[in-house]
Amino acid sequence: MKLPADLPVYLFVQEHNTGVERWTEMHQAQMAEGKNGKMLLIDADHYLHHTESKLIASETIKYLESLKQ
Repeated sequence: MKLPADLPVYLFVQEHNTGVERWTEMHQAQMAEGKNGKMLLIDADHYLHHTESKLIASETIKYLESLKQ
């Protein structure tokens, strides 16, 4: 999926997904399309929003704050 270049993107990605070929590289390419792209690999199952919600929330807050500068 192609994203607008000026759209800030922070991807939270399962680190060890063996079910999809080039999983990490695919997300790295997507994140790199924008000027404020960022990606965090998380060692957890695919449903990161269930198991890592506190980490995602705190990282999102920090990321949004960094965009204000």
